Amino acid sequence: MRSANQLLQVVELSGSRRTMGEAFGEQLREAIRQLYAVRLRSALLQANEQGRRDATEADLLRIALASHRITSDFDPETAEEMEGIARGSGLDVEQVMAMNGMTDLRDALSWWEGAELFGGCTAILAQRDVTSDGTLLAGQTWDLGTDNMPFVVAVRRAPTAGPRSICLTTVGCLPFLGVNEHGLVAGTTNLRTRDARPGVVYVSVIDQALRSKRVAEAIERVGMSPRSGAHFFYLADAEGSAAALECTARRLDRLDVVGGAFVHTNHCLVPEHVSMDVDAASASSEARRARMTALAENRRGSLDVCALKSFFADCDGGPLSICRDDIEGTSTNAAAILCPEKRSLIACHGLPTSAPWVELCA
Repeated sequence: MRSANQLLQVVELSGSRRTMGEAFGEQLREAIRQLYAVRLRSALLQANEQGRRDATEADLLRIALASHRITSDFDPETAEEMEGIARGSGLDVEQVMAMNGMTDLRDALSWWEGAELFGGCTAILAQRDVTSDGTLLAGQTWDLGTDNMPFVVAVRRAPTAGPRSICLTTVGCLPFLGVNEHGLVAGTTNLRTRDARPGVVYVSVIDQALRSKRVAEAIERVGMSPRSGAHFFYLADAEGSAAALECTARRLDRLDVVGGAFVHTNHCLVPEHVSMDVDAASASSEARRARMTALAENRRGSLDVCALKSFFADCDGGPLSICRDDIEGTSTNAAAILCPEKRSLIACHGLPTSAPWVELCA
């Protein structure tokens, strides 16, 4: 795979969900197999060292297979695309499910304590009253294990049925974040709560949201999903609606963002969720949320794309900073700014301090 900080690769997919999956798997077969090995190694390392010491690949794949069956019943479109990816890449469908839903399924596998290995993102919703030109903006860093960085890609998706979209993800995976042709934006940051279970993984939830035209419809889709694990989801649309959804596997709290800037990182803010939070508020998560909130407040009324790029490249705080360069095995693998009214995704692959940014439209 390519090294970090190269221009973001764009993969073009079209056709039925199964056809798109097969094409994705065939185009990037070797990279997909490499990413599966990387993510499996990370999940078992965390489980064996800090949780279930006897956890094996077979244990993880049993949970993944159960999750695929639940997904097949609830969301056949996602299931068909994952089956296509499996066929194209030569992996089993439960391996593809495990690779797609690793942050959810590792929580269902075991509990562990400690550093934010393999995750950590900083997201912001900026409503029209705080931006320089009166347009709604959303965006985030995407922090993963540093060894995941070579596998980041953008995917332009044109399904036979459903809206076109441009998304950020990793090879062989459904959207992590994106915007569709209607201007519906969806993204996420990872949370970990103790009600994790086999179920619909977060990329499927994002995929479902991106089939919507408006925020209200996307919220309904997220709420109906029998989710596997906890995540924060942000949604926005071209009409100016924006919502922040803090979800555990079984609970959902909705905040309509009607003004100002809203920031979320990787710890629960909703009081009813805090007691279930595996990590509680880590130093990194708290510091990143406080720093991003302060940066946004200082630019209130003049927030724009350039400002968000500088926020995502902010290194204030060293190991607790928004932009992280291989801190305890975690790096900012990518960053994205989403513009609902323009139906555009502005993204970089690698550290926002040095990686080139590209603008892509749905």
